[in-house]
Amino acid sequence: MTEAKRLFRVYTGDTGRIDALYGPAKAGCRAHILSALEGKRVPQSRAGWRVFRKAMFDLFGASGNCLAARESSLVELAQA
Repeated sequence: MTEAKRLFRVYTGDTGRIDALYGPAKAGCRAHILSALEGKRVPQSRAGWRVFRKAMFDLFGASGNCLAARESSLVELAQA
């Protein structure tokens, strides 16, 4: 779990902004983070945006009433 958090920070440039990992060009990064989180290789095809976003919200304990609030919470938690 700690390695997944570290990788998330590295791949977002220490900003904690999850949107930095959006899109097909970042599928490898998302798969790498999810692999560290699950302890087994996760292929890019299983590292879709929605799955990844939910996993990061759960990993960091992000909360909020809407998606924007959860993403803001994630930024704060990732930078802490």
